[in-house]
Amino acid sequence: MRVDIAGGEFMLSAGDQQVKPDKPIVTADGDKIKLAVNAYKIENNTAYFDLTLVDKADETGNSITVADLCQLQAGDNIFPSDSSSCEYMFQIIDHAEVADGQQRRFLLVINCQALESDEPVVLKSELFKLELPIIKGGQGKFDDYML
Repeated sequence: MRVDIAGGEFMLSAGDQQVKPDKPIVTADGDKIKLAVNAYKIENNTAYFDLTLVDKADETGNSITVADLCQLQAGDNIFPSDSSSCEYMFQIIDHAEVADGQQRRFLLVINCQALESDEPVVLKSELFKLELPIIKGGQGKFDDYML
């Protein structure tokens, strides 16, 4: 990974392990873009989602607000992503941008009190017509470097 620092170059080691996610838990198609839920884990009242957006090559990229991307739902209660703070390097806050024909992997963090209860919780996205029931504890191989 390279970071431009005012006329110089700074190297950050990304390690020697593969950074490509395992097979996604689920994929869902939107208009000229695809969403992959690679993995998620639950800690206390917080869900951490490892997601990838893949843009269709059509000479235009995509920009999606976090509010439009997805949210958790427990009964009638909706829990959107907390966009007030960014604690993690790969976390998106306001929107996710994907260049034409490219993909972008990122972390989405959602605080949800219902994760500690027995109430069913679902990851929903109207944009991608996605409804993924959440399993307590998590699902898929969550890469530690995402946090």
